[in-house]
Amino acid sequence: MVVNGASLKKILLIVMENIKEIILIGGGKSIKDGLTLNLKEKIKDKCVLTLNFSYNHFDSTATVFIDDQFYKGFIFGCGITCDKGHVERLKKLPLLIGPYRNYLKFYPNTIPVKYTFSYFHDNPIKRGFYIGGKALTGIFSLHIAAHLLDYNGVIYCLGFDGGAIEGPGSNSTHYYDDIKHKGIGRTQVYTAEPLDLYFNEFLTEKDLIIYNVSPKSKINSLKKISYPEMFEQLTEETYNQDELRTQIKDKLTCK
Repeated sequence: MVVNGASLKKILLIVMENIKEIILIGGGKSIKDGLTLNLKEKIKDKCVLTLNFSYNHFDSTATVFIDDQFYKGFIFGCGITCDKGHVERLKKLPLLIGPYRNYLKFYPNTIPVKYTFSYFHDNPIKRGFYIGGKALTGIFSLHIAAHLLDYNGVIYCLGFDGGAIEGPGSNSTHYYDDIKHKGIGRTQVYTAEPLDLYFNEFLTEKDLIIYNVSPKSKINSLKKISYPEMFEQLTEETYNQDELRTQIKDKLTCK
């Protein structure tokens, strides 16, 4: 198959256990470095999970969230004003993955899964996916990715900066300026959290390699690499996204 009249690409319809890499896209400022190096094109049709608001800027296999206010559209922190446009965009996404809460009415495109504050383990379908002591989407998405890989493969964490990496400012925390929400410029969640302790949990899996693609990140548990290093290591494999989503749904559903 010739893609864009230039390169031959293998679009693979393969089972989940053959996937060997997953890309997680957070919201940290460091993602700007990747965008200047054609990040979007280099990860096209790969297994990509966007976290929270990054769904606005990247195509992905699925979007992962943890905050029910994000899901319901109360993104400004006041608990009164709902961004209806945000909710409509969520409903149009191909796949959402979030923590199960019995008081939430889930959209048809959402897979709710069990969660736990306690610790990382290898039986999340029955015992819950780890979200850390204070419920962080980065921790939650890492456990989901690890499970999808059967704890054997590579996870690239993009925008996992652990706070501001370029000094203070009106938006020192996120790569985007076109979306306003309660987390913009807010670093307390990182400074008040023992982040490395949460990420250390994943290091017990010896067949799981996790890269933090943010050399200036304040999360020191994971090996840090640059975008050029990531691009050099990525496989050439791409996937039919609809088939991939079907497999993810099956993998995250209790049998």
